[in-house]
Amino acid sequence: MLREAHLKGRDAVDRPSLRVHDLRKTAATLAAQQGATVREIMVMLGHTTPEVAMIYQAAAEQRMKDIATRMDDVFAQVLDDENEDEQDDQGADGSDFL
Repeated sequence: MLREAHLKGRDAVDRPSLRVHDLRKTAATLAAQQGATVREIMVMLGHTTPEVAMIYQAAAEQRMKDIATRMDDVFAQVLDDENEDEQDDQGADGSDFL
């Protein structure tokens, strides 16, 4: 029954080499990208060790770019806050209040 559904599905998407294992890996990777923990991936796939579950957690290039962009935003905000604090500590003539 599963085999029939798999064959029918891969024919429908014109991917004759698509294996059930490919779908499993894709599901695990998508779950990880949506925030699933290693433990949750382990349960989903029936793994007993984190090392085996980590095999399926390939980081997507776009996700890595998104993380880097968010980190840049945080650093920029910190720098902006520091600059504002420095300006608040100076008087109109540029002399320090402190």
